[in-house]
Amino acid sequence: MNALLILYVVGIVPVVNHRGLSEYRNIGIRVFHLDKHPVFFYDSALSFQPFTQERHVIGRLRGIILEKQPPIVLLETGGVGYEVHMPMTCFYELPEAGQEAIVFTHFVVREDAQLLYGFNNKQERTLFKELIKTNGVGPKLALAILSGMSAQQFVNAVEREELGALVKLPGIGKKTAERLIVEMKDRFKGLHGDLFTPAVDLVLTSPVSPTSEDAEQEAVAALVALGYKPQEASRMVSKIVRPDASSETLIRDALRAAL
Repeated sequence: MNALLILYVVGIVPVVNHRGLSEYRNIGIRVFHLDKHPVFFYDSALSFQPFTQERHVIGRLRGIILEKQPPIVLLETGGVGYEVHMPMTCFYELPEAGQEAIVFTHFVVREDAQLLYGFNNKQERTLFKELIKTNGVGPKLALAILSGMSAQQFVNAVEREELGALVKLPGIGKKTAERLIVEMKDRFKGLHGDLFTPAVDLVLTSPVSPTSEDAEQEAVAALVALGYKPQEASRMVSKIVRPDASSETLIRDALRAAL
């Protein structure tokens, strides 16, 4: 029997099965065989399945919102807090902190991080996954695209070949915009044209901001996280700032003004 080298352990329970063989019963425990192939153990099975980046580890979360720091929401479910990166168009629709929310997620594994991206429905998630298949478009840029315009607006811009609208988004130059139009139009056809139902205007509600200064700083930080340069983000917010506006309102208005 091959020995196992445990890479990291969280709440692992060693047991002896009915065959007298040692095993570890826990989900999400990564181990190494002697042949160096990483695997996951599952709770009630002796077998294991290879870990790959394509595996949908977390596809949906339902829990209580602990904190909202655009564009990240901290969602607690099962006693665990998950940091979920969301497009601002989805972030606007979240309830207040302390309330329950459901988000559909896409799990991205990088060499230096494991990130969750969240969406209000499966269609938005599907569009995000199609976006990151495009050459030159990673998760961060896809998040910025879907923050600058809603998923439905993006679909419309691609279908109508509105190059001017796309190049106004952060990180999108003319070549990238042209590539998006060509590649995404083909993918929309593959999705049988039913990616989205007819567009419905978002009803945006904003919480009361503690202070206008805090709201302005949060808005600038969120725009920087979406790909804008700090000076550019500050300039965008300063153009639309007003004393009674929340950070979410400032972000929304700044992004709209940029288009």
